[in-house]
Amino acid sequence: MKRESLCNRFAIRGYLLLLLLMQFGLPALPQAWQSSSQVVPSAIKKDVSRLQTLPQAMKPKSPVFPKRIETETKRYVKPLVIDSISPCYVVNINLEEVEDAIFTITNIAPYPKKGKKLYLEQLAATMGLPAAKPNIALKSDSISVEFIIFKNGWIAALTSTEPNIPGHEAILHAIKKNACVWGPALQEGRPLVYLQRMVIYYSRDYNGNILSLDDFDDRPSANIQKKS
Repeated sequence: MKRESLCNRFAIRGYLLLLLLMQFGLPALPQAWQSSSQVVPSAIKKDVSRLQTLPQAMKPKSPVFPKRIETETKRYVKPLVIDSISPCYVVNINLEEVEDAIFTITNIAPYPKKGKKLYLEQLAATMGLPAAKPNIALKSDSISVEFIIFKNGWIAALTSTEPNIPGHEAILHAIKKNACVWGPALQEGRPLVYLQRMVIYYSRDYNGNILSLDDFDDRPSANIQKKS
């Protein structure tokens, strides 16, 4: 009897509790008792603005490949200065600074490309002289000159071995103006720097005026001379 009355008592209490819960609602359950629903994670996006504000040491670094440094040792060669009035004539040159050997005898000596006759005519035209010698009484004379002929045919260091005679300056000027006509000296087909020596024969009147250029001859030295 006692057991049945005890069960009835619990049943009545349970029924009353159920009525109260239905009337006032369910209380908030503790976190541990609540049923957890499955959470689907969203895609993670990179915050670029935040990444840019990171200190330099914390930023990811892209690989840096070292560049190949190519060094080339070049020998300095002093450029040749050409006369603006006389093409192919080099001015202000110091022969001690010429790195190549200077020869006075080679297999093929330098020579005006278009021949001796045309070269003399070009010199005469530059001086304002007629191409042919006048048929009058004239006095023959000459001037000895020398100059360097480079491998490309340019010339330099033109000088006269004669005293300063009236009219000689005009001949030197004509040689400079017609400097582009020379071909280089060749030794077994290889161009060389050459010291050209020659004598130009001319005719002048008895007042000393040069009236014609008549001929020229090469005057090479007897031995090959190399600059030490």
